[in-house]
Amino acid sequence: MRQPARRSIKPVLLIITTCLISILQVNGQQSVMFEGKNEQPDYVKSILQKDGQRRSAWWWGWLGGYSAATAGQLIAGISSNKLSFRQDMYLGAATTLVGAAGQFFSPVSPPFQPAGTQIYSPGGSPGQNEQLANAEEMLKEYARLETEGRSWKMHALSGAVNLSSGLITWLGFKRTWKDGVLNFAFNTAITEAQIWSQPMLAHRTYTSYMINNQKSSGSLDNKKSAINFSVKASPNCFSLCLSF
Repeated sequence: MRQPARRSIKPVLLIITTCLISILQVNGQQSVMFEGKNEQPDYVKSILQKDGQRRSAWWWGWLGGYSAATAGQLIAGISSNKLSFRQDMYLGAATTLVGAAGQFFSPVSPPFQPAGTQIYSPGGSPGQNEQLANAEEMLKEYARLETEGRSWKMHALSGAVNLSSGLITWLGFKRTWKDGVLNFAFNTAITEAQIWSQPMLAHRTYTSYMINNQKSSGSLDNKKSAINFSVKASPNCFSLCLSF
């Protein structure tokens, strides 16, 4: 029985390798520690620069992987005389081409200007408050884009493309439904890896940064605790807990 997914394994491995390289660029969460207001703009600037570097590595890595897979599958399809193999290669090339094009519409794109090069100056300069406000606004925007990059919309769009590829394999090429499922599963694994390998440094830092500032100002002490519902179970006890 034909196994189109196996014939396409080399391009898949190429993209997965690119994914792993991108993941290695995303290090652990940065701790938010600073001694005073004067250090905050410089700290946020360093975070924005690191985040920009990781976004660039992720963006260019996946674009390069998709582009190489597209070219490789086109060459393999053109050089083959077997119809079923050409169909698999051309469909795979079309799918990875869509993935490459999708990078240009991704919310998480590499910054085209180094973060903070024109709005910061070292130490306690006269424009310190303005610099800090601009820094926080940039960090907030970076965090928003990263959140959007992992939103349900991105999963839905990639899922629609993967589903179309699976249906074409099954119905268009008149293969078995298992071939269509395998096609869908392989493509889904790749696109999900792409989404979840996206850098989230700005998002994590912004969340911690704002919590830290709220604690410093005492604003968190004035907030009402959220109502939490939990279930506790043990060998001889089962309880429902409501805390507020």
